[in-house]
Amino acid sequence: LAQFMADMLLAQWNPTPLQISSRDPQVRGWGVAGRAGGLFWVQDFSLEGKTIEEVRKGQTVRKGVLVDLLGMAGGTYTIRPYDTWQGTYLDTFSVTCADGQPCTIALPDFKADTAFKIESK
Repeated sequence: LAQFMADMLLAQWNPTPLQISSRDPQVRGWGVAGRAGGLFWVQDFSLEGKTIEEVRKGQTVRKGVLVDLLGMAGGTYTIRPYDTWQGTYLDTFSVTCADGQPCTIALPDFKADTAFKIESK
């Protein structure tokens, strides 16, 4: 988590909460963003309430998940996924958002949860 948060300037970005909705009923998310950047986190909560051993054994790879982020300023952003279980960054990608419209993001395949840095281009 420290590695993920190390270069985030959240106070300078003046973020506001994002409304995140997933098209997969077993995935939920949270996030904040300002004009310069932000972050969001998605979680597969299908194993909620299970022991850590059950979670580790029962993780499903979530593929083709789309999320809609409402509250993003219009513009083009670089998205940097971070595998929270492995502590590594995944391949970056870009997305263009329109003011006042949900910004749809196709997530990379993931297990359990993944964090995402949002950086304005």
